[in-house]
Amino acid sequence: MNPNQKIVGVFQYFYHCSGEELPIRDILNRQKHGHKTEPHYENLTENWCSECMNGRIKSANHRNLKYLFLITRYRHDNHLRNGKLLVVGFLYRADDKKVWHTLSESRLAEVDGFNSEKPEQCGFFVGDEKKSHFVSADKAFVLDDVKNGRWKYFAYEDEAGKIVDHLKKSKNILEELRKKVKEFENQTNKERHEKRCKTC
Repeated sequence: MNPNQKIVGVFQYFYHCSGEELPIRDILNRQKHGHKTEPHYENLTENWCSECMNGRIKSANHRNLKYLFLITRYRHDNHLRNGKLLVVGFLYRADDKKVWHTLSESRLAEVDGFNSEKPEQCGFFVGDEKKSHFVSADKAFVLDDVKNGRWKYFAYEDEAGKIVDHLKKSKNILEELRKKVKEFENQTNKERHEKRCKTC
């Protein structure tokens, strides 16, 4: 890393749903840090549902950075990448201001909304549907030299280029992630409904 290089992105850590083949967020709370909503694959946002390490998101917007790289500690017994810190995808900044405005009006997180006059103050990040990219764990970019994913902050040009090139060699699994999210959301909704029924 050369600090004289241009910063083109930030890294954002999320909890993997332990035991799942796909590098999906921990919707089922298997790591006991709560039912995770971010990264929100459904509409390609980060910090839209809930605020998490919001300083990074604001920093990415303040600097108008192109990339939000998603890191997780992959947890899947008997998998070659079990326990590894992986970059499993990235959100590429959406250019369409209408999308930012629409998502701002419907955001669930208590973060600053999007304002065309001051876009740098927005508290959530929106990815472009065609340019954002996610891969399976075995195709992810391994961060061997990083001990804690939360410590990795800025992505400089050279490193970002290597990561993007590596990830784009593999199939984009965004639709698979969305299907799994729907399945898990249905499962958790059913469990909540059953718990409510038992207490009635």
